Amino acid sequence: MDFITWATSPWGQTVPIHIAWYLIWFMAIAGLLFMIVHALYVGIFAAKKTFAKNDSPAVVAAVPERVPDTPWLHAPFIGSWPSPCSRC
Repeated sequence: MDFITWATSPWGQTVPIHIAWYLIWFMAIAGLLFMIVHALYVGIFAAKKTFAKNDSPAVVAAVPERVPDTPWLHAPFIGSWPSPCSRC
């Protein structure tokens, strides 16, 4: 069985017209295998992130008491889905 079936276009060019269906399963399995290997790498081998502790009084004082909320219509465009969905 050929991976790709070829034909000739009306302009005389050789063009692909069919790709074997079992390649879809191959790519689905390859994608799943990639996600599993990536999760194992991140969980086992990747270095843990460390953050500097900065609890100085100047930094704490600079944070406002109430941070303004994102407008409902702007939220989908900045990746803040929990905000609009909580108002539904």
